[in-house]
Amino acid sequence: MDADLLWSLLCPACQQRLQYGSADASLPMIHPTRPAEGAALDVLSLLAEGAPLPLILETIVLGIEQANRDVWCSILLLDEEGKRLRHGAAPSLPTFYNQAIDGIEIGLGIGACGEAAYTGQRVIVESVHEHPNWHGYTTLAEQAGLASCWSEPIISSTGQILGTFALYHPFPATPTAADIGLIQQAAKLAEIAIERFQALEALRISEERHRLLADHAQDVIWIMDLKGRFTYVSPSVERLRGYTVAEVMGQTFDERLAPASRALAQAHLNHALSEVAQGRPFPAQSAEYEQLCKDGSTVWVEVSTSGIYGSKGQFIGVLGVSRNISERKKQEAYLLALNRFHQAAGELALLTAQLRIDDVDSGLLGCLEILGRFLRATRAYIFSNDFTACTWSNTHEWCLPEVLPQQEELQGVPFEVFPGLIDIFLQGEPLVVPTLDNLPPAMQGSGREILASQGILSLIMHPMRVDGRLIGFVGFDDTEQERQFSETEQAFLRLAADNFAATLARHQQYLQEQAARRQLEAVNQQLQQALAQREHIQQRMQYLAQHDALTGLPNRTLFAESLQYELDAGQPCVLMFLDLDHFKPVNDTYGHAIGDVLLQQAAARMQVCLRLGDMVARIGGDEFVVLLPHTQQTELATQMAEQICQQLVQPFVIDDHTLRISCSIGIALSPEHGTTEIELSKQADAAMYHAKRSGRGRWQLYSPTLAATAMSVDY
Repeated sequence: MDADLLWSLLCPACQQRLQYGSADASLPMIHPTRPAEGAALDVLSLLAEGAPLPLILETIVLGIEQANRDVWCSILLLDEEGKRLRHGAAPSLPTFYNQAIDGIEIGLGIGACGEAAYTGQRVIVESVHEHPNWHGYTTLAEQAGLASCWSEPIISSTGQILGTFALYHPFPATPTAADIGLIQQAAKLAEIAIERFQALEALRISEERHRLLADHAQDVIWIMDLKGRFTYVSPSVERLRGYTVAEVMGQTFDERLAPASRALAQAHLNHALSEVAQGRPFPAQSAEYEQLCKDGSTVWVEVSTSGIYGSKGQFIGVLGVSRNISERKKQEAYLLALNRFHQAAGELALLTAQLRIDDVDSGLLGCLEILGRFLRATRAYIFSNDFTACTWSNTHEWCLPEVLPQQEELQGVPFEVFPGLIDIFLQGEPLVVPTLDNLPPAMQGSGREILASQGILSLIMHPMRVDGRLIGFVGFDDTEQERQFSETEQAFLRLAADNFAATLARHQQYLQEQAARRQLEAVNQQLQQALAQREHIQQRMQYLAQHDALTGLPNRTLFAESLQYELDAGQPCVLMFLDLDHFKPVNDTYGHAIGDVLLQQAAARMQVCLRLGDMVARIGGDEFVVLLPHTQQTELATQMAEQICQQLVQPFVIDDHTLRISCSIGIALSPEHGTTEIELSKQADAAMYHAKRSGRGRWQLYSPTLAATAMSVDY
């Protein structure tokens, strides 16, 4: 299968992820590259080739692992009873580990994969040694060298759990948004593989069951996939169209159907697939199409279609039966032609009235054919005139199959080639020429030579006028015989010319309106874009006014507003002043770029410790404040302060540098230690000073005795 086609099967988000990798520099452990794209193409290629499911799943796993360092992957499949996970693919994990978890029951609190398969929700275990789900598996994880596990459920298109896709690391790890996207795409790719494998297996069994019947049918029985490609055609197609089964299997829509039937068949297929895409049953249809035969002829068939569904109820293809109705169509055509002769004028008027304003060309050609056959002409045409260039141009032409078309050669023909013709038409008169000898004297020179070179023996032309203005003419030639045109025929042509002129005028007006509409839409679009850009700028300015540009945390202004809101409402709250210890040496030694990254990562660690509704803000270089609203519990405040201290004392690894800092935290409670922002800030600052003076890397709850000992400290 073509690589570009396979790549197009991936969603845009997965293409971007596989092609460019993550832009997040704060967690460099996951970085897909071009090999991941190749792996995805390998998987899709294996699907197309009908490869065994274990090989496909192992290819998915290896593709992710090869594109990312320090990552091991695992795919587990839910058994038929939906109670246990069975080994699917994990080539890089130790055999003893795979054997140990093969057959593990699913449920709440059972590892990452067991719970993910049970709940159908993603389970992120940043540290297997600390997460309660792994209490029974920590020894096994240590032996396998596993420290974190992110598990994504594999869910079918019908919402059924198929298994899990897991990503392991040899160290504790927290996924970024890009990492989440990667495991989602990997799980989706596994889901496609599993469902595709199941569907193909079911289809293979079904096809084998019915192939014997189909091979001996008189009608042509066929199966088409969701992209309009045949997957099976019965041998009777060779009797119908002259093509072998192999030739038909490789044909496109254009090669199967006559032009008039292509659009109809494609519209029917698109409608049916749209119904299926919206969750409705495939609509059974019966329609007539003209198909192309190998000898150049065509055959009419009546096609009946219905949907094919897999074992799980998913739509997988179209079943069709084509019956030869050519003889019936020939009889219908004969009766139609006979009736058309007697009702040509009515049909012309009706066809003109039904012309689609946005598709005038095909309608005019149909009218020319009606007129041409009624007048027993071999060629019918419409010319427009250009008074600026003084030329004629053939815009529409119909002719019998055996007659050579002339439209391409008759573009920009000067008025003087047919002297006097423009004057005749300006007077509103037709030109009737039973034989070339009847041409006006002025046209007996170059005009006659051109007509004779085209094999024209007789012709009739009638001007087309709109509001007294000449816009062209309609004409009919006879290349088989010299002939007279009856008064009835001339009257019929005059009526047709008036109808054509009105139609072309409406079409020209339509084109002008469309151009104006497109111009207006373009202006509206530009206006909408400008308004959207302005709104985006305003939102960005508002955001920057209340947030720290480096860390994205609330700034002093937003924090002060939030604290004052709590105090005005009389709600108890906790205020913490936090200062990073030993941060200045980092800036001095490694530079501000490293220092900025350290501040960003420190801010992220602090946010992990907060509850929903809590706030941490940056108010200075390495100074932060924390607000715990709706509480004055000393135990809660000190526990959270201790958690933040523990988070920040852990080493930071930035650009291969291992950096160590700590923090000093001062805690004040409202209303116990103050009821205003100034009071609380003063008490929290005094407590923080005491924490620094006591050795740093710790927290201190405010007490009245601390204020007396306040003094400057080199932070």
